[in-house]
Amino acid sequence: MKRRLQRLERERALDQERTRIAQDLHDEMGAKLCRISFLSEHARRAVAPDELREQIQSISDDSREVLHSLDEIVWAVNPQNDTLEQAASYLAQYAQEYFQMTGVECELSVPAQLPPEPLSSQLRHHLFLAVREALANILKHAGATRVTVSMACADGVFEVVVADNGRGFDAPARAAGSLAGDSQDGIRNMQRRITDVGGRCAIESESGRGTTVRFSLPIPHAPK
Repeated sequence: MKRRLQRLERERALDQERTRIAQDLHDEMGAKLCRISFLSEHARRAVAPDELREQIQSISDDSREVLHSLDEIVWAVNPQNDTLEQAASYLAQYAQEYFQMTGVECELSVPAQLPPEPLSSQLRHHLFLAVREALANILKHAGATRVTVSMACADGVFEVVVADNGRGFDAPARAAGSLAGDSQDGIRNMQRRITDVGGRCAIESESGRGTTVRFSLPIPHAPK
């Protein structure tokens, strides 16, 4: 009982520190990046020279990208998000926003209710980066018009499936390493990130018939 109380106290202290870091990142870095983005956009509209406009536009674009990255880091760090439900909700929202104004239709299939199981910051972060890589590969390489992102949890395994109706590829070509360099790297990155946290990444594809990426992640039960 004493050891359990000590462990809980350490976990509570760690959660408090993670909360502080998340708040500091959001309040300090987030506010400053928002200001940079706003000021650069305002300056771009106000100044006349085309060359200067392009440079300011680059600053504005870069600051928005960094702000989005900061949001992802804050989400991963914040202990309030250490649940399966929060992870599923964030992934669904990200996927929907990712394909906005791209010409690619994104369909979501997410359970109305998920088990109240914990999901560590490390597991959430690796899963998010792997899913993000799958979405990026679709936009860059698939030539798809429709993407389906579905999630399910059964028998202690959380599964995220990303499927597209794009051009696909032959399994022999992937095995031989003859895919485009960044596409091959993306596949390896997805598999590495999921296997690093004890999960599995399975990819099914056929030339002209799209690609399906299946992420399976064991969910540890909450300690009693």
